[in-house]
Order: sequence, then C-alpha cells, then structure tokens
Amino acid sequence: MFWRKKKSIPKKRKAPTDKKTKFKSTGKAFIATTQTETFKAKSNFEEKISRIFFSLTTIVILALACYYLIFSSLLRINKVVIKTPTRIKKELIKQEVRPFLQGAFLKYFNRDHFLFINRGAIEKHLLQTFPSFEDVRVKKSLFKKIEIEIIEKQIQLNMCGDFECIAIDQQGTVIARFSKDNLFKYSNDAELIIDKSNQLALPGHGVNTADFVKAASQIREKLNQKLSINARGVYVPLAQAPEIQVATNKNYLLIFNSKDPLNDQLQALKVILENEIQPQDLDCLEYLDLRVQGKVFYKFHDDCRTEAQESEQEAVAS
Repeated sequence: MFWRKKKSIPKKRKAPTDKKTKFKSTGKAFIATTQTETFKAKSNFEEKISRIFFSLTTIVILALACYYLIFSSLLRINKVVIKTPTRIKKELIKQEVRPFLQGAFLKYFNRDHFLFINRGAIEKHLLQTFPSFEDVRVKKSLFKKIEIEIIEKQIQLNMCGDFECIAIDQQGTVIARFSKDNLFKYSNDAELIIDKSNQLALPGHGVNTADFVKAASQIREKLNQKLSINARGVYVPLAQAPEIQVATNKNYLLIFNSKDPLNDQLQALKVILENEIQPQDLDCLEYLDLRVQGKVFYKFHDDCRTEAQESEQEAVAS
C-alpha cells in the first residue's frame, strides 16, 4: 500500500494591518464618497432650477397666449352672414343679432369674442321675434363672422282684408303680416281667402285651427275635381269662425263647416245637386248651407222663385 502525501494548501495572506496603510485606504474612500455626494447635490439643485425655469416660462407663454387670444381683435366677430334666402329682410335679422355682439360681461370680456358668443340665446331670440322661422342654426367661424341658416315655415293659407294680408301656417298661426301690394311675394301658391270682418290677427297669434286651414286650403281644388264647380272666391265672415264660404261661378254661395270632414260635406252636396236641384235652377239658387252634419239647407232668390222651387225652399237633404 502506498501512501500519498497531502498537498499543502498555501494560506491566504491577510491584508496588512499596518495603521498607516489602513488610514490611507480609508481616507481615499471618504474623499471619493464626499465628492459623489457633492456632485449629486449639485445635480439635484440644477435640476430643480431647470424645472422652475421651465414652469415659469410655460406659465408666461400660456398667459401671453391667453391674453392675446381673449383681448386682441384676432377672434372678435365683426360680420353677420345670413346664408339662406328668407321672406324677411336680411337687415332686419341682423339688427336683432347685433345686441348679442355688443358690450361686455364681467367688465372685461367682449361679447363679440368667438369664445363668448351665446349661439343658443341668438337662436331662441330669432325664433321668438320672427314667427315665420321654423328653425334657426347659428355657426361661429374663425374668419371673424357668424353664419346663420334659417328654415322658414310653409305658408298654407293667405287671408286678406281691405288693405293688408296675413300668411298662415298649417297649425293656424299667423307667421307674417304684409300689405296687399306684397301678396305676390308671400303667395307661394297658397290659397287666398278674404276676411269679411277685416280683423286680421298679428304675427305669432293663432287665427284658427289646423282643421280650418286644411279645409280652406283644399276646398277650391276639391270642388273643381269632384263636382266640376269653379270657385270665384273663398271667404270667412270672421277669421276665428269655423265657417267657410265659397262663391261659385254660377253666383250661388256654398257654406261649409271646417269642424266636419270636408269630403263628407262634398258628398252631401253632390247628392243634393243630382237629386234635388235641377241644372236649370242653379241660376236662381242663392245658397247651399252644409254646416249641419249630414244635412244640406238651400234657398233660391226671392225674385227668381218658381212654384216648384217654393216647395223646395225649406227642404233638407240627408
């Protein structure tokens, strides 16, 4: 058996414990640490100064920009543009808009500035001022102007007195009042009726019901289509009354009630003209009254009455 000798492992040398050496190494580390801390403190200070300077610069720039945008004339509105044609003169519309662009609020902010114009208030005011307007849209433009788009109500009926006329929408509301000389401008192919009372309502007021407007606007056309009767004129004794009178080319008068269906009254009229009144007697006829539902009253002229007509004067057709 062979014995192996153990290899001797060299021992690590300990660091010298000399006091001078130890002091030197410790001193170098202290100096390095002190320099690092000084550098970091200096960097933090410079960073804080930079942040403060940047923040102040940003605030100043934003303040100048806000001041320039709000108080300069760059975004102040100085023009009103009506984009759609209307029956109302454009200058009248602009006069109603200008008060919303004048003066200031809170003593410092101009009302005509792009940011402070109240579009909703302008739209509401125009709708209240001009009953003929159905819808109003106000748009602000960066080119120192506001644009106004207007949709006007459709005229269903024109009613005239001796000197003036009114335009009526489908709900029976007066949307305009004008001189007879301007009737062509407002006619719009709408039916024309004459108010015998000459008491015309003001714009914005209701003159009658929607049923009245519908009947009055269709009566001339339906008489011609269904009964071949030509109307010389359509009248009302009073604008608020449901009664509608039609003067025919045969010089007799037809009296309708707008509260009842027009087609039913025309059917009753057709029955009377076909069964009760002879064609040769139409020249002597004074009126046909259809105001009572399901019945027709008629009368002949006194100076043109025959024996046959005497018995028919008080007749009622149903």
